[in-house]
Amino acid sequence: MKILAIEFSSSRRSVAIVEEQSGPAPMTRSATSETGPGAVHALRLVDRALKEAGLEPNDIQCLAIGLGPGSSP
Repeated sequence: MKILAIEFSSSRRSVAIVEEQSGPAPMTRSATSETGPGAVHALRLVDRALKEAGLEPNDIQCLAIGLGPGSSP
């Protein structure tokens, strides 16, 4: 299974493509990030990660999205 992971809950925004495989750990096919207070270019980061992994958008089977920090107890 190919997973597109997106994390934008801090000033360091990151996108990774991970492929589930047999064995103890998944394989990261590509990862890219952008840091700074500027505008988030989410689709640019996703496009870059897909190109680095040699994949098309239709190859992604699952999305994992970081929603940010939870409430504190």
